[in-house]
Amino acid sequence: MTGGENPVVLHILAAAYAQIGLFDEAVKTAQRSLQLATARNSPALADSLRREIELYRNGLPDRIGP
Repeated sequence: MTGGENPVVLHILAAAYAQIGLFDEAVKTAQRSLQLATARNSPALADSLRREIELYRNGLPDRIGP
């Protein structure tokens, strides 16, 4: 719906992929979101995405809480 150009939507999609175990898709989607966030000067989002990409590469979803 957003044409793959909204970094926040892609961030959420990457997290959803990770939650269901699709870590390769999560990494690819999060990397695209990171590119867009960096281009749009969104440092907080970019920092969050860098951390999450490392989790996804290690086969871990980004979960809050226990």
